Amino acid sequence: MPEGYQGASGKNFNQLNALTFNVVEAVVVSGDGPNFCGHMILRVDDFYFHISGVYNYPMVIPKDKFNKYIKENEKTELFRTKRILKNKTAAKDKLKSLLSDKWLWLIIPNNCTDLLKKLLEQEKMILV
Repeated sequence: MPEGYQGASGKNFNQLNALTFNVVEAVVVSGDGPNFCGHMILRVDDFYFHISGVYNYPMVIPKDKFNKYIKENEKTELFRTKRILKNKTAAKDKLKSLLSDKWLWLIIPNNCTDLLKKLLEQEKMILV
């Protein structure tokens, strides 16, 4: 399990209602340990959401601590891709659901990318 800063448990995230989903990005960073494929993180407004650990709730990183996450985990940001959501209410409801359930990370299946796909695929985003 990573030793650097991972954020706080998503099950305790109490700022969901304040999210506007005006900024939505898939952020890809380098991997570590057994994860040689890299890591994908969802940015929504001023928060980053990702999977950390084999069986855990999704984690939340405030925007002002994202560089701490990158530095302490010796990651490199590889790229970002922006999304525009048509149904922000549905996305908010789906994120709430995802944050309240533990996630079993199985390396290739059920990984960090799948977390983002579950949120974003439901509403057929537009690539910016």
